[in-house]
Amino acid sequence: MSSVEPIDRAQRRPTLRFQAPAGEAPERLARFRTAGAELTGARDFLLPLEQLEGHGLEEWWLDGGAAPRTSAEGVQAVAAGGLLLCEAFEPETADPREAARATYERLLAFLQANDYPHVVKGWNYLADINEGRGDTERYKQFCLGRGEALESCWRHDYLPAGTGVGGGEGTGLRVTLLASREAPVIIENPRQMSAFRYPRQYGPKSPSFSRAAAIGGTARPLLFISGTAAIVGHDSLHATSIEGQVSETLRNWTSLFDAFEQRVGRRPSLTKDAWYRVYLRHPEHLAPARKVLHDAGLPLERTLFLRADICRRELLFEMDGVLAA
Repeated sequence: MSSVEPIDRAQRRPTLRFQAPAGEAPERLARFRTAGAELTGARDFLLPLEQLEGHGLEEWWLDGGAAPRTSAEGVQAVAAGGLLLCEAFEPETADPREAARATYERLLAFLQANDYPHVVKGWNYLADINEGRGDTERYKQFCLGRGEALESCWRHDYLPAGTGVGGGEGTGLRVTLLASREAPVIIENPRQMSAFRYPRQYGPKSPSFSRAAAIGGTARPLLFISGTAAIVGHDSLHATSIEGQVSETLRNWTSLFDAFEQRVGRRPSLTKDAWYRVYLRHPEHLAPARKVLHDAGLPLERTLFLRADICRRELLFEMDGVLAA
């Protein structure tokens, strides 16, 4: 298996920036481009979703040496500043359980071989995520396959942050993992039941992710927030109101910020250095969702609005992000 070019093990902790500072020359870890955009650079990654509004380009910069993009056994990877971003794509997902298990086993083996054992955050894009009924729903089968891979390959006592949303034809299964050599600090939300403890009604295997993960210590921690929706406890709220779902999601973020401050000693803020991704089931909900987020102070110039199917049919909205706290 190919290895990523080594990076100095004595390096500083990751320092992520969301634009290249004037007069400085940090290394770009990655650029994320939405569906339909041309991928022109070695560090370009695809967001396989339709862009409804936004800049169409998300860039992450890190201080520290960079390694070239590499590939091995269906895994594409780049590294910089002590972080590694890797991706695997499976175009055929007639059996989402098997696709998820095989994809995660491949990615986790790659990370272990390259000495980046700690997954901080995973982004999962699955075609037709809501198709099927009961335990046969594609999202529930994906969760089952991912859980089986983690049970066989995962060597840690925590679960990383995660986002799982659906796209249309051509999405297949695309999994992107951000990994580090240091273990993240895991943050759960007291307003929400931990996803990995959901009751049986949500499928044969609870979703294998935590609500947020932080790395970088206390000086300038990086907080990766999972896909968050209008769920309190384990119940979905405001099934017919996009404004209600957006507002409830923001209350969940505030609660998560409270938990992070208690754990790390720093207070995140929506207005700080950050990138946000907003997932909307219906394009016509863009305007009302945008207004609630604008009124809450979310920096819309650093927000991508994307058309996506949410993991529960009754959910209309989800949001994740990465913040320099």
